[in-house]
Amino acid sequence: MHNEWRNEYRIYGCAMQLDIIDGQIWIQHNSTEIFIDRELIKRGVDRKDIILGFRSPSVRKLLAANTD
Repeated sequence: MHNEWRNEYRIYGCAMQLDIIDGQIWIQHNSTEIFIDRELIKRGVDRKDIILGFRSPSVRKLLAANTD
């Protein structure tokens, strides 16, 4: 979470949101410089268990077809 003040302006928001849905990791939001999907794969998570929830379903299908 971003939670800070810059002078009189409040900075607040979610930097990253991951959900576990039906045993898969859904990346819902990522406003960091970290490629969280790549990090998860490096740590042993199967590509098929990572869903890019911030992409439309039609784009997710295309991306899934390219992971084999």
